[in-house]
Amino acid sequence: VYCGMWASLQAWYPNLPLNIPLLRKATAGARKFCWTPALEAEYLAVKEIMVTQIRLSPYDKEKKLRLIIDGASSLGVGYVLFQYLNDQDPEKGALIVSANSSMLSENQAGYSPIDSEAIALDFACQACHYWLYYCEEVVLYSDCSGLLNMIEKPICDIVNKRHQKILTRIQNYNFKGVHIPGVANKICDCLSRLC
Repeated sequence: VYCGMWASLQAWYPNLPLNIPLLRKATAGARKFCWTPALEAEYLAVKEIMVTQIRLSPYDKEKKLRLIIDGASSLGVGYVLFQYLNDQDPEKGALIVSANSSMLSENQAGYSPIDSEAIALDFACQACHYWLYYCEEVVLYSDCSGLLNMIEKPICDIVNKRHQKILTRIQNYNFKGVHIPGVANKICDCLSRLC
């Protein structure tokens, strides 16, 4: 139950399961569970993470949803779905609704930058469907202007079959694309490279 509770918090702290390898191993299967000093240390370390690093805030349907994506064509993809605490004053900070990253498969590694960015968008849409589906408009931030231009085109004008499939899957979402320079995309850049 304890490990399951931590797994449910992965949306806000993706590498949390990496902090409890001994607890996960000790509770797997039908073996006898024995509490050890190593398990106690792991338990206390995760308690400290919960108190100091995870900030949970409720989703506010009145505020704009914002999605930042990034794809590193040789490594992986990442996204952060967030809302500003105050839409009129972004300097006041933001709350993270969901964040995650994934490594590219062997087949996907080496794709073009626009392909990896499209994969990042597809990954984010699948992971965040619950929040995105009924949202009137989602501000989409990307450092790939080609992708932002592509989502504005009719699907029948897209020649690349891979892009067509992704655009078909995401056509129910209403994105407003905003280009950001790659150097300003630090959080997602980190997620796509450290997945």
